[in-house]
Amino acid sequence: IAVARIIDTDTGDHVARLDVSSVIVENDRRQQAIEEIGRDDSVKALVVYINSPGGSTYASERLYKSLRRVAAKKPVVAVIGTVGASGGYMTALAADRIFAGESSITGSIGVIVQLTEFSKLMEKLGVSASSITSGKLKGEPSPFKPLSPEGRENLQDMVSATHEWFVDMVASRRPFSRDKAELLANGGIQIGLVAVKTGLVDELGGFPEARKWL
Repeated sequence: IAVARIIDTDTGDHVARLDVSSVIVENDRRQQAIEEIGRDDSVKALVVYINSPGGSTYASERLYKSLRRVAAKKPVVAVIGTVGASGGYMTALAADRIFAGESSITGSIGVIVQLTEFSKLMEKLGVSASSITSGKLKGEPSPFKPLSPEGRENLQDMVSATHEWFVDMVASRRPFSRDKAELLANGGIQIGLVAVKTGLVDELGGFPEARKWL
C-alpha cells in the first residue's frame, strides 16, 4: 500500500498521501492504512492520488466510506492523475476538494455488467452442460446458455438500482442538482478541462495546487 508522509521534523505533524492505482478491488491492508491515518492526530490532512479506471462496485464503496470517515476528522484532497473514472471517480467524491490535470480522464459515472456466453462453441465441440436449481433465476447468468429474458430483466434491475445509488452519491457530494447529476451519469468520460466546467472537478492542478489549497 503506497502511503507517503510529508513530515514537519520540528513537530512531527504531517500530511499523508495515499495512492489508489490500477483496478480497485477489496484490500484490507489499504483499509487498515486509511483507518490508521484517521486515528493519527499528527496527520493533519490526507492527499489521495488516484490513477484508476475503477473496479468492483463494493470495493469502491468501501474505499469511499473509509475516506469519508477520515474527512470527518481532517481535510481530504483528491488528485486525479492519468485517469480517475467510474470507481476511481467515486473515490475522488470522498474528498473535500478534487484536483485534476487538464488532460486527466474522469467521469464514467455508471454501472456495467459484462457477460461471456459460449454455448454455440460448446455445441460445435459436442459438449453440453446442465444444472439443477431452486428457482428459474438461480444460475443466471451462465456462460453455458443464453441469458433468458427474465434473467436479463433481473440483471437490468440490479444495474439500474446501483446506478441510481451512484447518481445519488454524486449529487450529494458535488455542487449541483440531482437532475444535473443524472445528465452527467451517462457513462461518458471527460478530460479535466471539461470536468471543471461541468462541476465534476473543482480545480485544475496536481500536488502543488493541492498543498496550496490545504
